[in-house]
Amino acid sequence: MLLLISGCTSSGDRPPLLRGDGEFVYPAAAKSQHVEGYVVVEYDISTEGRVLAPHIVEAEPAGVFEGAALEYVTARVYAPARRSGGPVFTRGQRARIEFKLGETND
Repeated sequence: MLLLISGCTSSGDRPPLLRGDGEFVYPAAAKSQHVEGYVVVEYDISTEGRVLAPHIVEAEPAGVFEGAALEYVTARVYAPARRSGGPVFTRGQRARIEFKLGETND
């Protein structure tokens, strides 16, 4: 799994920090058919560290892993981004969730 997050780190500012992952579930039908792929999910992070408004940006193959990826990302908990000493709402975070058989996440 690859998680891409960008943000400023100067003056005590920092991007959101992942505190806890959701449960990774490989869809049973895809697993039994040996299907692998990925999903890119875009979402916002609230000032309380909750994932908000997750939506699919890209999926390969389409129609296979989107539901599992959304559940996984939605269950994440973050330490919210900070600016000028306080938590701030963060828009447009992206995570690429890899679905690969034979690795630790299957």
